[in-house]
Amino acid sequence: MEYEKARILIVDDEEEVVNSLRHFFTTKGYDVICTLSGEDALGIMEQEKVNLVILDMMLPGLKGAQVAKIIKTKFPSVKIIAVTAYPEEGKDLTKENILDGLFIKPVGINELYLKLTDVLGRGDVSILDTSVKQGIKVRALLLKAKLLFLEPTEAIYLYLSGHFKRLSEQGEYYELSAAKDIDDIAAQLKNAGFDLLLINQAYASRLDNTLIEKIYEAPNKAKESIVYNLSLSNISEGLELERLVKEVQSACLKYGLIDIKWLEI
Repeated sequence: MEYEKARILIVDDEEEVVNSLRHFFTTKGYDVICTLSGEDALGIMEQEKVNLVILDMMLPGLKGAQVAKIIKTKFPSVKIIAVTAYPEEGKDLTKENILDGLFIKPVGINELYLKLTDVLGRGDVSILDTSVKQGIKVRALLLKAKLLFLEPTEAIYLYLSGHFKRLSEQGEYYELSAAKDIDDIAAQLKNAGFDLLLINQAYASRLDNTLIEKIYEAPNKAKESIVYNLSLSNISEGLELERLVKEVQSACLKYGLIDIKWLEI
């Protein structure tokens, strides 16, 4: 297969990432198709010939792992390079020989390019050698942050804290605390400090500029505040929680709230 004739499908819900990869691989002579969802990716593959898919694991709706399994079942000749912030997400797919390459975020675009040319050129090359059943090491990006929730409803805080604690299984480690009013926030910022301040929109609408300034003038002020819209009536839908998690993850990357380790999977 000639590299310049290969068609790549990029699947990622972050437009900046998609646009950067599209530009890079287009300049390298590839035919590039992009989409922001797994559902659209599968639809494209029904209509277009694709040689390789660069697939983000954390997608809205149909998740990357599901998309990878469907692709490998319906289009077995298509190569798949997965990109994830969580090593565990690719572990089972690698064991099942579904992936032809696996990258742990943050990904160097030149590293990705070299792997892509290997996969398309020889077909038997993967960043994780699936013929090796143990001793595989990957560079893992672990997110670590102190989160302070401004959440007046105890049931919602318990729901949020439970979810963020479960993320530790995927390489995210959060120290959690809650405040019920602005004075409580000021006291906690003075005593300990937090990386990110998460505010329920119902409460944020009642904050005036003076109170907001009080937060950001604290000695151990938070690096960023994130507003979420969760109530007892919409808590079961899951979409707002998913959005909140992605904003927290993005903030961790933005401010360097990470720990990079080599993990054996």
